[in-house]
Amino acid sequence: SYLVLYPYMPEVETDGSMVGTIGTDDVRRPITIPCEQEAVAGSFDPGAFISVARSVKKSNSVHSITFRNVCALVKFTIPESMGSYTFEKAELTASHPIAGCLRANPDGSRSWAGPGQSTITLSGTMKAGRSYYFCTDAKEIDELGIKLYHYPSDAEPVGVRLEDAQ
Repeated sequence: SYLVLYPYMPEVETDGSMVGTIGTDDVRRPITIPCEQEAVAGSFDPGAFISVARSVKKSNSVHSITFRNVCALVKFTIPESMGSYTFEKAELTASHPIAGCLRANPDGSRSWAGPGQSTITLSGTMKAGRSYYFCTDAKEIDELGIKLYHYPSDAEPVGVRLEDAQ
C-alpha cells in the first residue's frame, strides 16, 4: 500500500503513525489548526485543506484510495444588508475542540495532541457582501456559533443569523 497527501507539499513528511508532520532537524510536530486566523475575502490557504488517503490493494494492478480531510473550512458571508459596516473580528465557537494541534492518521482518524480549543478568532477587515473562511478540524461541529465584532476590543458582538454560515 502507499500513502497519498493532497495538496502535495514537499515539506510534509510522514513517520508511519502521523500525517502532516513537518520535519525540522528531526523535530516533528503534528498539524496545527491555529486558533488565530487571518481574514482574507473570498480566499483561503490551500495548504489548510489537507487530505490523506491510504491505498487498498484490490488486485495485482488495482489500488483503491479514499481521501479523508484532515482540515475543513467553514464559510460565512456577511449579508449585503449590513451595508457599509466593517468588522475587524469574527469568532467561531463550538461545544468541543475545533483548533489546536492534532494528529491525523492514514486511516483518517484524528486525535488531539493537547486539549484543543473550542474558539477560532478571525482578524482583519471584513465587509458586507464578502465571504470568509475558518479552517477547522474536519468533523461534525455541534453547537456552532459565529460572532462578529466591529473592533477587536468589543465586548458585545453584532447579531449574526446562523443561516448565513455554510
